[in-house]
Amino acid sequence: MAAHLRKRKGFTLVEMLVVITIIGTLAAILLPSVQAAREAARSMNCRANLKNLHTAVDNFEQAFKQYPGYQNEIGTGNRKGSWAIPLLPHLDASAVYDTWTDPSQAPRMIYMEILNCPSDGSQAETGYPALSYVANAGWGGTMTQDGTRLAADSIYDGIFVDRYDDQPDAFDPFDNRKPNLNKDTVSKGDGTQYTLLFSENLHDARKSPAISVPANTWVAIQAPHGVADPVVYNHNPVLAPKRYSVFLWFSPPAPQSPGLAPQESPPDDPMQAINGDKLNAVIDNTSHWAARPASFHPGGVNVIFAGGNATFISETINYRVFQQLCTTNDKRSTLSRVYDMNGYPPTSDADIP
Repeated sequence: MAAHLRKRKGFTLVEMLVVITIIGTLAAILLPSVQAAREAARSMNCRANLKNLHTAVDNFEQAFKQYPGYQNEIGTGNRKGSWAIPLLPHLDASAVYDTWTDPSQAPRMIYMEILNCPSDGSQAETGYPALSYVANAGWGGTMTQDGTRLAADSIYDGIFVDRYDDQPDAFDPFDNRKPNLNKDTVSKGDGTQYTLLFSENLHDARKSPAISVPANTWVAIQAPHGVADPVVYNHNPVLAPKRYSVFLWFSPPAPQSPGLAPQESPPDDPMQAINGDKLNAVIDNTSHWAARPASFHPGGVNVIFAGGNATFISETINYRVFQQLCTTNDKRSTLSRVYDMNGYPPTSDADIP
């Protein structure tokens, strides 16, 4: 009798399999929730970075009564840099900024967390000056893909304009036009709450292998006057910042039939849309079509407006609405003329959510 009363030790194979199945099922249920929570935290951190950038731009605008350019003259040593460099003193990076303004020093190019979205991955260990955020530089039609400037920047097409004059007028007659664009200009137009300031871009974090100075970073281009790089730009490298460190809106194709509604007018190429071809790691660096909002956040991108309101924009947004969010004064912008010339019916303010 005693032998039959002995307690069994351990689990049977069937019981172990049941436990493992239950654990696997719970993990499969919980893992997506954990990943979603982590992505939500990264996205929130990303928007915090954008808010800090907005504060820096606000401080700069109050001090100089204008917004920084998408390319700027830095110091007295014929250096040029992106919008990020004039903002360095407002981003707790005055020591880095001083190396740019002093011609006797080599400009420092470092990794800065505030300029990078956590979802893009960190390059802090390498020190590479990666950039996740791009500035609203308006109409992409002012430039051709090979670097020829076709028109001057308009204060009604976007917020950041070219503020570096280094080309003879015979070569580039538009280069010396530096319109004064400040918060008052935007407020009197579409309003700061409805005009995009910064967005995200994936391909700005990648280095062009064809040039020695990182072009698609917060450094942008700093080639001196007269230096051309035919490998990267057939005409002139100083026009490059209109591709790098910025995002642009592009003209729609001509409608296929009279009276085509504006919401049926996509950009001329799918890559120009938000998140267009975002997973393509080999995008031609001579093309400005990659200068559009893109991120690793599912379904869209984080943006911040000139008024300081940060939000998430869906990649399925009506492209006409996206264009209008880029302009500082839609009715006086190139956008209105482009749509009129292509025969699109007018869009009222009520069409913009």
